[in-house]
Amino acid sequence: MRTIEEKQPIKDLEKKLGVLYTNLKKAWMNRCIFQKWYKDYFIPQVLGNQIKLGISGKIVLVLDHSPTHPPLDELNAVNENVEVVYLTPNVTTLI
Repeated sequence: MRTIEEKQPIKDLEKKLGVLYTNLKKAWMNRCIFQKWYKDYFIPQVLGNQIKLGISGKIVLVLDHSPTHPPLDELNAVNENVEVVYLTPNVTTLI
């Protein structure tokens, strides 16, 4: 995440580095950005890696309990091979 004010060139960053680039005025994550990353980047990447490695099985994504994350039922409805679980609130600092 970057602020809009940062002027470093970012042209073709997604293609060259294989990352998802986006920005917000305050450089905070929001639900829309997270959903874009989850649906358009994370799921295709991990499913592609499974095929490439010749493995199968359910993929589990463990997330903290951030308010920017959508409800579990919404995330788990995107792809039957990916399951999202949330850590208990306030446990992230203990890890």
